[in-house]
Amino acid sequence: MCGGPTDAVATRLRSTCEILTNDVSSGRPADTNLDASLELFPENFLAAYSGKRPEWVVISPPYSRALTFVKAAMSLATKGVAFKMPIFFLEPCADRGGWL
Repeated sequence: MCGGPTDAVATRLRSTCEILTNDVSSGRPADTNLDASLELFPENFLAAYSGKRPEWVVISPPYSRALTFVKAAMSLATKGVAFKMPIFFLEPCADRGGWL
């Protein structure tokens, strides 16, 4: 997930499961500081966690690059992805119409 250990979602879920946090900003506390907008993010994530895949990925991506983040999350998660986005993300626009 994106965000640090004090992120609201991480705080809420910590008592129910193992939480791995990631934030691109090295100034924010997180387990890793990988750039999730890069094409190699899934490989970098797996390398950082010795091939361990998360069951769920919970993200609130930047809207302008949301599809990149969601695709990366879906390639890693073994069960599912939850992401906070405006409903317009589900409109079949040129960049995501075929993917939806």
